[in-house]
Amino acid sequence: QSGATAVDGARQADRPAILNKIEITKWVQGTARKMESSGREDRANWNETWLDNYRKLGGRARTTGNKPCPMAAGYGIWYLGLLAGTSRKRQSWTVARVNQELGKNAAYGVIAIDLLSGGSAPDVDSLWRLIQERFEKLTGEVAAINEQGEIKLIIGLFQEQQLVLR
Repeated sequence: QSGATAVDGARQADRPAILNKIEITKWVQGTARKMESSGREDRANWNETWLDNYRKLGGRARTTGNKPCPMAAGYGIWYLGLLAGTSRKRQSWTVARVNQELGKNAAYGVIAIDLLSGGSAPDVDSLWRLIQERFEKLTGEVAAINEQGEIKLIIGLFQEQQLVLR
């Protein structure tokens, strides 16, 4: 058994990608729309809006809604203009700059988008290994040992054509 999940590529086309029992596209796009309608772009507001949107979509556990890895990856791709259908202008930052200014999870998200754009399979485990290698090569830092939801988030958005490919 490969252990594939709904977000790992075994997902049927008519089923939405899910993270923590919430539809990924509704969660991320809803958060982005609220940020844009408020005219804010800061991380603290994103985090608050992210949790609020999680709850509105049926999420219950505050610890799940506040999980920093997917929240930071979502913020990073939105902030950098890599989330389709938003008014954010696409930024062409290096991975090192993303890491320095937006953090590791945003950098992992950018690398994931690059790899998926280049034809890498949307499988969390194999994609994560490639991300770790590329992150270490481009930043000189050690990547996290495990994926914590940020790559599942990116894969779900990719599968639902919600990303601006680099």
